[in-house]
Amino acid sequence: MTKKPKRLFLIAVLLAGLMISVGVTLSPMAHAAVTTNSQQAIGILGNVVGFDMNVYTASLVSDSNNAAHPVPTPPTTINLPATTTPISSLSQDDLIFNLTSAHSNARARVTFIDGSLNQISLGNYVGSPALNQPATNTLVMAQGFLQRYQSYTSNSFYGSLSSMINNVSPNTNATETTGNIKLQVSIFGNQNEQDLVWTYVDNNDTPAPMKDVVLTYYNGYLESFLDNWQIYQTVGVPTLSSPEAITTALQAANNFSYTAQNSNGINYTVTGFKVAEVFDVTLEYINYAVQTPQQTTRGNNPYVLYPAWYVGVGFDQVYPGSVTGLNICVWADTGNVSSVEPIIFNQAVLPDNSSVSSSTDSAIQSKTNQMPTLTLALITLPIIAASLSATTVGYLKSDKNRLTGFKRLWKINHYKRILGVLCLVILPIGLIAIIPNVKAQTLGRLKLELYAPIDYYPSGEDNTSFQSAENTYATDIQSYVQTLYADYDSGTTVANNEGSGTNYQAIYNNAMYDDYYYGNVVVFHFGPGGSPYEYADDSGSNVYSNGNPSIAYYTDGMTTNSFTMMWTCQTAGTATPTDDGWYYTYYQNFANAWTGTSANSLSWYGSDSSGHCFIGFLGESPSISYASFYGYSQVAGYWIEWFYYYVICGDTVNQALNDASNQVFGCSYDSSPLPFYGTFWPGGYGVSMTYDYPGMMEVYGDSGININ
Repeated sequence: MTKKPKRLFLIAVLLAGLMISVGVTLSPMAHAAVTTNSQQAIGILGNVVGFDMNVYTASLVSDSNNAAHPVPTPPTTINLPATTTPISSLSQDDLIFNLTSAHSNARARVTFIDGSLNQISLGNYVGSPALNQPATNTLVMAQGFLQRYQSYTSNSFYGSLSSMINNVSPNTNATETTGNIKLQVSIFGNQNEQDLVWTYVDNNDTPAPMKDVVLTYYNGYLESFLDNWQIYQTVGVPTLSSPEAITTALQAANNFSYTAQNSNGINYTVTGFKVAEVFDVTLEYINYAVQTPQQTTRGNNPYVLYPAWYVGVGFDQVYPGSVTGLNICVWADTGNVSSVEPIIFNQAVLPDNSSVSSSTDSAIQSKTNQMPTLTLALITLPIIAASLSATTVGYLKSDKNRLTGFKRLWKINHYKRILGVLCLVILPIGLIAIIPNVKAQTLGRLKLELYAPIDYYPSGEDNTSFQSAENTYATDIQSYVQTLYADYDSGTTVANNEGSGTNYQAIYNNAMYDDYYYGNVVVFHFGPGGSPYEYADDSGSNVYSNGNPSIAYYTDGMTTNSFTMMWTCQTAGTATPTDDGWYYTYYQNFANAWTGTSANSLSWYGSDSSGHCFIGFLGESPSISYASFYGYSQVAGYWIEWFYYYVICGDTVNQALNDASNQVFGCSYDSSPLPFYGTFWPGGYGVSMTYDYPGMMEVYGDSGININ
């Protein structure tokens, strides 16, 4: 009876041992079969990018698929009416690492889509990076990268991309085509940046711009890699000819109409447009990344691209809502109209505003009355301390007995009398030295100011559904940016001033107040503008860059504003027609006014190390709610949201320019339409009719800064 339990116990022990041994034997196989994205990313940084990972320590900063390392939610769509059918989307995982070693540091962001590498973004280099492959010329580095990437993916396609570089000479722009692959090599910024872009083209050389592979090198080092080739696919064969596409587009323009509302609130229909010009007829493979009132994702999958004709149609005049023409897209495989989108010319002519001059005195008075408490403390506390010292001495001298007692006390405690002297003499000096350093910590280290006039329409124009859409997008963008900073950047104070909060008095006062109380200030402004010196607030009043009152007047002597983006016409320069083309004049008025410094030299995607950066527009600023960039189906509002997403993820300004452009346009910033794009102008104000009226995003100052 006693042997049976012992036997059962022995069997149980043997079985447990067997299970453990089997588990130990199988567990390496299980782990070998499952590799996390974090492990893949570190392997890619070493085996593909070429970092010597024996030297570096890779610290995971954030992982969008890991609750322990959260990153903000990326923008998925602009605030638009919900669609009845869902758009298929792919899972995205962003991982951010700090690479540190004894001699150099770097930051790396690695993005996977559905488990496959999609993007690498590198920056914040400190010292020379330790690489397994020496940094020679960028073409050799690109070939080495692609060859290692071929080994990593076991896909000979990337070896084909590498071999196309053999025919390219260093430091030159070049174009090479092999089969269905077109290579474009471009040099920007006095050869500071070199882009290599491989794009899919069909047998008739029709491109699919989003189906591409991009390598960008900046100052001799890899800055970004993008692989969209495996994500996008092309479907359909172009059967519609160019003349047929034009005929279809003109019929769509003839049927086009929209609703406007006058100042009395009465709606009326705008129709009967006269076409003055057809321009830039282009065939490409496209789809729509976001749903808008004008465009719908075809097939409910934005990653499937179809052939389409772009037809630009220019009108004979400016119609209500600043509409000067249409961008019409016609599917080339079916002949159906895909979208009809207005060309909105935002070049507002600002009205003279007599209320500004009449309110000048109150603005100056406001500057005096609203002098911050800490500033007053700088003056008053040292005076009070000095006065207390003098009063004490006088009080003691006035009474011989008190003086005798004081002398007795002086003799009693040698250390206390030394302490008293230090307090009475050094306190005023200490206050002067300490208080300025406390200033930035009173309310927070970073202040984000968001401005958008949503009630004003340029030149007294009637409201239209197009301008309402612009305001809707501006509201959604500001809400998204506000959420990003409030939720993922602790210590940030966010002020959303859209609508009536965007008035000249508040803008001036906020500029002064923020500079006093915060260590860093970031500004985003959307709205109409008409000159390099002024733009309109929510009521149509002018906000000036210089003068009294002006932004410069209220930021005089202050330099805490590190970054301002003004999505406003002519805030960075003007374009004037000449017999030889366009003459560009660059203005720094708003750049210097907002940042309080004159160090904001024009930088072509570069850095002047001033610690301040300004982004504005030379000429026309693009619409944010419609396809402003000819030949691209993406809307600019989507790009703004991605820019701030990458900023919060830790990108510098120039990295965010690059990464947002890669995300939205499938190319680097310099290869995107933002640095130069055209729009249609029917003529007037000394400018002849043109479909290439220039608009350019300009970057002034230090684009190497972080603004989170």
